[in-house]
Amino acid sequence: MNQSMHRESGALLVEIMIALAILSVGLLAFFNSFASNFRAGRDLTERDEVRVALEDVTEALRSTDFSTLYTDYNGVALEAPYLEGDTMGSPATVQVTCYVNEKKIPSEFGPVLDLDGTGGLSNTDASADYKLLPVQLTLTYGTSSGTETRNIYLTIGEH
Repeated sequence: MNQSMHRESGALLVEIMIALAILSVGLLAFFNSFASNFRAGRDLTERDEVRVALEDVTEALRSTDFSTLYTDYNGVALEAPYLEGDTMGSPATVQVTCYVNEKKIPSEFGPVLDLDGTGGLSNTDASADYKLLPVQLTLTYGTSSGTETRNIYLTIGEH
């Protein structure tokens, strides 16, 4: 009788160990899923903040007097207050680069034909008389995995 009770308690111990192993695997899977959902939510929030930062700068450029857009914004770095800065402690910024050389417009702008309205792509400095202004916005910000950079290419025209 004693031996059968000993076997039963041994079997019970094995069943408890198997149940604990299954429970542990289930809990690990649950916490892994929870962490993945948290990261996905954080990434989605970050993408929204990136979009908002670039839209804010785009709206600022479009609301500026077109004739002074180049002189007011070319080469300027605007702070992006909703985003984290880089790992060196610099704030998140949007660098504005205007292109006024008709012969060297980056291909990302597509087929821009004429910046100054003269009917050709011959002007190497249309900064004084542009009718179209290709503008590159470069957003640099920090994430948990390092520094990220996003570019947007706009062509702003005279209203």
